[in-house]
Amino acid sequence: KRSLAAVLRAKRIGSVRLEAMPGGDLRLTLDGLTVPLEEHGTMLVRYRGASGTFPQFSAADVLGGLLPQDAVRDQIVFVGVTALGLRDAVTTPLDHRASGLEVHASVAASLLDGRFMQAPPWAHALVLLLTLLAGPGAAALVLWRGQAVGTLLSLALLVAAWLAVLGGSVAAGVYASPAQPTLAAGLSLLALTALRARHERRRAGAEMERREQTYRFAVRSLTALTETRDLATGHHARRTSAYAALLAERLRSSPRFREYLTAGRAAMIAQLAPLHDIGKVGVPD
Repeated sequence: KRSLAAVLRAKRIGSVRLEAMPGGDLRLTLDGLTVPLEEHGTMLVRYRGASGTFPQFSAADVLGGLLPQDAVRDQIVFVGVTALGLRDAVTTPLDHRASGLEVHASVAASLLDGRFMQAPPWAHALVLLLTLLAGPGAAALVLWRGQAVGTLLSLALLVAAWLAVLGGSVAAGVYASPAQPTLAAGLSLLALTALRARHERRRAGAEMERREQTYRFAVRSLTALTETRDLATGHHARRTSAYAALLAERLRSSPRFREYLTAGRAAMIAQLAPLHDIGKVGVPD
């Protein structure tokens, strides 16, 4: 409102009309100049650059007579504060700490030269298309080049998209937010990372199970070997395994051994116990 009031007074515009468009947006007409507005009457600000794009003069220079005589001749001047402590700083696409005066100056500049920021329907369609492609594209890069390289390539493409949108917004006045494609790509990378981690855990578990089965088979084979040498020794080996399992289970209930005798170690003791007489296989009677 401040920018509009300043331009209306400076240009002495007498005809101001606000119209509702068929799509739900609004349109402001100033003596033939059409100002595109969004549904709630808001205007997309077309920033001309980072902080300092518009000339700024301190109050001390004005009061001290240090301002050049023609510095503000025939110009619209906004008077306000720029100090950060006064909380009149805003974040723009081109600067993370711009003063509110520069926002008003950017709006007034658009009203004066007729160059506005717009979000046409095709821009929304482009954002939707990029959002649909961002997730599968990021996943394809990871599957093609691996987790680390694929993630870096995806991040590089997202940074390039942000820079292209910012540059295109300033040059062409078309707004297409890359936030949704970025979110889609990020969620895809997170989901793919989680799935790969789950797959690796399953694969590691399957490999451990395979090794455990191989280990048990080897122990049973060696135990059976003692039975072929001496049936009594084979039966003794099996009883020793059962005794070792019972003793380990009782010792696990003691505070002294509970921390060391885990369930896995107790099972291993029971499995290894039959091998205590394996030497008999190669010792003559």
